[in-house]
Amino acid sequence: MPMPPIKFPELGKRLKRCRLLNDLIRKEVATFVAVDQHTVYYWENGRTRPNAQKLIELAKLYNVSVDYLVGNSEDPQRVDNDMVTELQGEPTIVAMLSKWKKLSPTEQSMIRTAVEMARNSENIRKRNK
Repeated sequence: MPMPPIKFPELGKRLKRCRLLNDLIRKEVATFVAVDQHTVYYWENGRTRPNAQKLIELAKLYNVSVDYLVGNSEDPQRVDNDMVTELQGEPTIVAMLSKWKKLSPTEQSMIRTAVEMARNSENIRKRNK
C-alpha cells in the first residue's frame, strides 16, 4: 500500500504569507528562485517543499530566516552575521536595514543617496592616494 503524500502546511503558509507581505506574485518569486510558478504554488499549498538551496534563496528574497520559514522560529528576522558584526556599533543603521521593506520610498531613496555619497567619497579618497 502506498504511503500518503507528506504535507508541509506550516512551511506553505509561511511562504505564502511572506510573498503577500512583500507584494509579490508567484511568477516573480518563481523567476527569482529559477523555478516554474506552479512549483511556488505547490510549495505554498504544502504539496511539496523547496530544497535547502531554494529555502535559502526564498529567505533572502523575503528577508527572513530559514528557521522562520520551516517553523523552527517565530521570529522572522533574518540575521546577516557579517553585516551585524560590521555595524556592531550602529544599532540604528542595523534596525533601519532590517526593516527596509517597511520604509517609505522617500526614506529608501534617502538611504540610497547616502550610500552613493559614501561610495563616491571613498572613490575620491582612493584616487587621491
